[in-house]
Parts: sequence; C-alpha cells; structure tokens
Amino acid sequence: MLKEPQEKQNPAPKENGLPAMSTVTRIAIVGRSGSGKSTLACALGVRLGLPVTHLDKFFWLPGWVERPRHEFESRHDAIVYEDKWIIDGNNARTMPGRFGKAQLIVFFDYPLRVCLRRILGRMLRYRGRDLPHLTQGCPEHFDIHYLKYVWNFDRITRPKIVAAIEKSGTPCIRLQTPDDTQDFLDSIASREPQSGTE
Repeated sequence: MLKEPQEKQNPAPKENGLPAMSTVTRIAIVGRSGSGKSTLACALGVRLGLPVTHLDKFFWLPGWVERPRHEFESRHDAIVYEDKWIIDGNNARTMPGRFGKAQLIVFFDYPLRVCLRRILGRMLRYRGRDLPHLTQGCPEHFDIHYLKYVWNFDRITRPKIVAAIEKSGTPCIRLQTPDDTQDFLDSIASREPQSGTE
C-alpha cells in the first residue's frame, strides 16, 4: 500500500529574515497543487494592492495545449522584471529567475491528504467548467497524469522547490496548514493600491 511521504524525509527551507510586509512588492507563491496558491495570491493582491499573475494561465492554451516554451518564458520574464507583482505557480525551469527577483517566497507545504481531498472535490465541483485561475477553454476534468504529479510531488517537485529557495537566498515563509495560511493573511494590514498597480 502506498504511504504518504513522511516529514523527516522532506527538509524545509529556512524562514529567517522575513521582511516587513509593508515594504514587499514582489511575491512568489509555490507549493503542491490544491494547497490554495491562487486563492492566496488573489487575497494578497487585494490586501496589498499588487497585480496577480497565475502561471497556469500563461502555460496553458485553450484545449489544454502547452504554450511554446520560449513564449511562456518570455511572458514570465517580462513580468518578473516589473517592480510589482504576485506570481503563483511552480514551473521549475523559471523558478530561479523568479525567486531571485522576489522579495518574499510563500511556500505551501501542506500534507498530501489535504491537497488531494481538495483536488478531488474541485474536479467534481467544476467538472466540465473552466477554473477561475486557468485559461478559458481548459475545463476541469479527471486527469490521472495530474493526480500522479500531485502524488509524487514530495519525491520529485518539492526537492527542486526547496533547492531553488535555498539557492536564491530570498526570505521564505512556509505554510503547513490552512490555519497557518489564515494566520499569515490576518497578520497583513491592508494598504492602498500603489500607483502603477494594475
């Protein structure tokens, strides 16, 4: 029987030196699918007056067709070099550049069981319909390959994220439970949208 990876097998990135949120204008949000990256990105965008970008909207074309790599990376880099942004999504190839420009990395490190339950519920709730954070024309559906990606996240994708965070030297906050996420959001005072914010 398959078992969920244990915490001791998954070293976490350091969380020292967190900046004052009142000064942060570039935030990268990463972690396992189903943890709530897009939801938090939108909430932070409203609270901090910063524009939000969902990487999945750039990565997928209608019909679940992958956008050409050079086009995706060009769009990604154009946003990363702006002064103000919140970007949610993983994409290991572009993480180093994104993390290097970010002032804060938010790392969703929820247990597999929490995310898997959310994903399955989302598949049932949105089946045949577009998700708000995805390209129109990419309806939710049961995808065994996606579920395998989620199941193997701790073994394949998570180490890449942790390594990229450590290499960047950018301050990181690790959210391990929904309560952690709510506490983090509650700790941030709203501020007026800054000039130039979309």
